[in-house]
Amino acid sequence: MKTGGHIKPCKVGSVEEHNERNPEYVERMKHSKHPLNFYPTLAKRPNFDWKNSEREQYRDKVTGKPLKVAQVFNQMIAVYQEHDKRHRRPPLKDRERLNKKTGKMETVAGWSPIREAVIITKHDTKPEDFNPVMEWFRQNGVEPMFLDLHFDEGHIDQDTGEFMCNHHAHLGLDFFDWNTGKTIKLGPKKMSELQTVLADALGMERGELKEVTNRDYMDIPEYREYAEALTQKKKEVNEVDAVLTEKHEQNQQLSDENARLRRENAALQTKNALGGAASAVGQSIAGLFGQSSKDKAIQQLQDTIAHEPERTEAAVASARTDERQKVITEICKTARFKSDNHTAETIGQRWRVNVDAKNDLKQEVADLKEQHKKDLAAKDAVITKRDNTIQEVSEKHGTLLSLLYDIWKGLKEAIEAIVSRVTAGRDYFTDAEVKKIEGAMASAGDDEDRKQYAKDIFTVAGTVTDTDEELSHDLTAIATNSYDNTEKVMEEERQSRRGGIGY
Repeated sequence: MKTGGHIKPCKVGSVEEHNERNPEYVERMKHSKHPLNFYPTLAKRPNFDWKNSEREQYRDKVTGKPLKVAQVFNQMIAVYQEHDKRHRRPPLKDRERLNKKTGKMETVAGWSPIREAVIITKHDTKPEDFNPVMEWFRQNGVEPMFLDLHFDEGHIDQDTGEFMCNHHAHLGLDFFDWNTGKTIKLGPKKMSELQTVLADALGMERGELKEVTNRDYMDIPEYREYAEALTQKKKEVNEVDAVLTEKHEQNQQLSDENARLRRENAALQTKNALGGAASAVGQSIAGLFGQSSKDKAIQQLQDTIAHEPERTEAAVASARTDERQKVITEICKTARFKSDNHTAETIGQRWRVNVDAKNDLKQEVADLKEQHKKDLAAKDAVITKRDNTIQEVSEKHGTLLSLLYDIWKGLKEAIEAIVSRVTAGRDYFTDAEVKKIEGAMASAGDDEDRKQYAKDIFTVAGTVTDTDEELSHDLTAIATNSYDNTEKVMEEERQSRRGGIGY
């Protein structure tokens, strides 16, 4: 039995659901398009689960219990941002970029510090069998995070009713350098070496190289879809073979009939030869009056026999071509391919390309949904924090203002002066109000210090009354001893006198 391991980015948000058979996850998968087949009652061995709690990054500082994979992942993001010059988040999605050397676009994989190896095992594989594998990873700077052995996954053979178990393991791996914030790279040679280490540790045969098989790795959903397409194609080929078999049987029947007619014709010829003179006379009469009905029948049979093989082969060839074309047309219609110039081989190639594209799209949609879910959660958290802050400030506002009044001598009188101006609807301060405001600035140093006092007074005033830019400008003028309200006061007095004498 062969084994091998394929390492891919870990789905940090749902890995525990699958590996630990979370009840909600199992129930959700039962109603999905491709449900995962769990048969715990038929499994010969129970599943095994192990989590690494030796590193402090993997355990809760208070309880000491292992953290969720998503929690460790968030810690990795924080360390990455600490070492990034701009403190940016790592690029989690795959992206396209231009290769300046080749001039071609290439795909750059997203940031994946936590990865998962899915490994084929035997029915009697034990957790300790993985010790050499884990040691190999540690020697290469990669720390194992979790190990899950599954013995309850597989399918029921429809012919025998037997449970066919898919024995495999999920090995979680930390590819993150906690000191530098970078991910650890293992090249193709190391990955090839890993396959040999796996085979030796588990007592199994090593899988064939990709260069030999020329096949890419497919995970369970990809393989299931590929298998369904292959089964459908085999079914269609079998239908064509059935039609061809039927045509072959018809051809055989025609051949048998041809042989029978030949035998009858030979017997008739012998009989005619024995007729001798009578036949000659009969032929003479036939020459005078035309062929007899029997002679016509014989001639017709001879013509049929002579041309029957050609017609039979042509009919079979035409039927074979028609049936194959019918299947190809139906496949193209189902897969939404253009049916022009398609063969079974080109359909298979196109089908595989579409399956790959569909899987990529499904993964992208899943990633977008996950990111959208996280964005909504983050947004809700921000809104909740803002509401709580507003509530706290609202409750503490009176207390904070009282404390400011106690600490800042003259502030209360300055705020009362501003409120008095706003309430009266004036666009200037009276001399008395100016003195109150100057009293709040008495402890200031130079003009710049007084300007800052003016800004702070304006800010506090904004919490108790309406303020505007003109008010801010006047406060700054008072701070720099350049405020002059003479014109405005005189204008108001003139208006008042005019009102008093009837104007």
